[in-house]
Amino acid sequence: MPVFIFLVFVLAAVLWVLLSFVFRPLGRLVGRVWKDAKDAMDEEDSSEDDTANKN
Repeated sequence: MPVFIFLVFVLAAVLWVLLSFVFRPLGRLVGRVWKDAKDAMDEEDSSEDDTANKN
C-alpha cells in the first residue's frame, strides 16, 4: 500500500510538469483574448462618450 501512495505522488508530479507546458500557452491565449475584449469595450465607451458630447 505505501508503494501505491508513492506512485500516486510521482504520477501527480509528472502530470504537473507535463501540464505546465500546456497551461503557459493557454494562459497567454486567454490573456490576449481578455486584452482584445477590454480594448474593444474601451473603444466602444470612448465612441459613445464622443457622440454624447456632440449633442
